[in-house]
Amino acid sequence: WLTYTSPLGFTIKYPPGWVAEDEDPTHGLPLGTARITKQHPDGTGEIVIEGGTVRLPPGLIHAWIELYPVASTPLYPAEARLQGCKTEAPQPDRIREGSTTTLAGRPAGRCFTQELDRTGEHLITVDAYYIALPSGGVLNMAAYVFDGDNATFKLIQATLSTVSFDNEAPTDIGAPPDVDTSGWPTYTSPLGFTIKYPPGWLAESRDVPQLAPGRLRIVNERAQEVRALRDPDHPGEGFKGGEALIDIYPIPYPPRFDAAVLFQLCGVEDKPAQESRLSIQASEVTIAGLPAVLCQQEGPSPFDEHWFTGEVYWVGLPSGRVVHIGSIAADGDEETFQLLQAILATVSFEAAP
Repeated sequence: WLTYTSPLGFTIKYPPGWVAEDEDPTHGLPLGTARITKQHPDGTGEIVIEGGTVRLPPGLIHAWIELYPVASTPLYPAEARLQGCKTEAPQPDRIREGSTTTLAGRPAGRCFTQELDRTGEHLITVDAYYIALPSGGVLNMAAYVFDGDNATFKLIQATLSTVSFDNEAPTDIGAPPDVDTSGWPTYTSPLGFTIKYPPGWLAESRDVPQLAPGRLRIVNERAQEVRALRDPDHPGEGFKGGEALIDIYPIPYPPRFDAAVLFQLCGVEDKPAQESRLSIQASEVTIAGLPAVLCQQEGPSPFDEHWFTGEVYWVGLPSGRVVHIGSIAADGDEETFQLLQAILATVSFEAAP
C-alpha cells in the first residue's frame, strides 16, 4: 500500500489505485485538509450531489476519505458533534450510531450513518471519527461510500486502521550560539514567567483594558526614540525602520490551548497566496518546554514602506490558558533577528498563573 504523510502529524496508508491529494487551502478549507479517493478503471467515478440527490454512474462504487482539522472550542466542540450523533431520534430510513473508541492509541469519537439519498436509488454510508491529536487539536477523519459492497467497506476499514500519529515532541526554540545572555537584566512577570533582555532595551508592564492584566512590552533603543509617534495599542502602525519589540500578554480566545484553533488564528488560509502581500507560515513548536504554535508573518507593512517581520508564539500554560509572545521588527537586520530570538529563548515559566 501507499503512504500519505499529513502536515498535521500523522500518516495513513491506502490501496494501490486510490489517489491521495492535499486540498487547496485557498478554497477556504482548513490547512492540512486532504482526500483519499477510489479511482475507477475507466477514469470515471465523479459524483455530484444536488439537494441531497446523488448522481453516480450506474454500477460504479464511489468512495473517499476526508481528513481535516476541527476547531474544538466551547463555541463548537467536537464532542457536541458526537453527542448529536448519539441522541438523534431514530428514523426508519436511517442508521445513526455514536460511540467512543480509540484509534491509533488516541481517544476518538465515532459517528456511523447509513441512509438512502432523496431518490431512494443510492445508499450513502458515512463513517466519521473525531480523533484527539497529540497537539491538542481534533482530526476529523470521515469515510464516504456510495452504493458500497463488502469489499469496499473492508478496504475503507483497513485504510482507517493504518493511521499512525507522530508523537515526537516539537522542537524547542533555542538561543543563537553567538549571543551571550548571561549578563542580561531579568524581568519577572506576575503571569508566572521570567524573561531576559539586552542592556539598552526597555521592559515595561502596562495594563490594557481589553486584555488581562500583566501585558509586557520590551523595546529596543530605536523604538524608544520614536515611541511617541506610534499608537501603543497598535504596534504595527507607524513603524520606523530599525524598530524591534517583544509583546507578551494572555489572550482570552481560545480559553484553552488548541493547536487547530491557533493555526486558524494565524490566518494561513485566510487569503489566496496570490492576493496576500504577507508570507504566512504556522508550525507546532515548544517554548520553555511548553506546547506552542508559531505564527510567522513577513512582508511589506500595510501602513508604510517598511518591511515587516513578525513571529508570534501562542503558548499553552500548565493552567490551560494561552499566552501571546510576539516579536516584531521593521527593516530588521541579522543582528536584530538574533537578539529577538535570544530574548525569546530566555523565557522560563516558573509557576502556572
